[in-house]
Amino acid sequence: MEARVEMIKAGFKKRYGDRAFLKEKSTEKLIEILAEENNIKNILFLCLAGEQPLNAVVDQIEDFAEANGIVVNGKIPDDWKRNVGKLIGTITHFIGYDRDNLETLQRTPKYFNNASTFNQL
Repeated sequence: MEARVEMIKAGFKKRYGDRAFLKEKSTEKLIEILAEENNIKNILFLCLAGEQPLNAVVDQIEDFAEANGIVVNGKIPDDWKRNVGKLIGTITHFIGYDRDNLETLQRTPKYFNNASTFNQL
């Protein structure tokens, strides 16, 4: 698992630069959740189906945000959402998926009401 986490962090850094987000302790925990084999498979399956990869892990991300005090006044900060989207974008880049089909959203996640900015690559 540690190798997956480091690979995702390195890919994020290469694509988006060295951000303070990567240095936060909670970010490493989040990457570990995203890098779990089941989540990677679910992300891949949604990519293959032409769906938003976010939908594969949105419940885990929202639970994580609530458990780690990221939710403020019932909202997740936009900057944090964008960075998490970039983490998912990094994962999808590694599996060869470059762009989401924004027209096929199945549902609106609880906190991620603007999924088009959540999954920017």
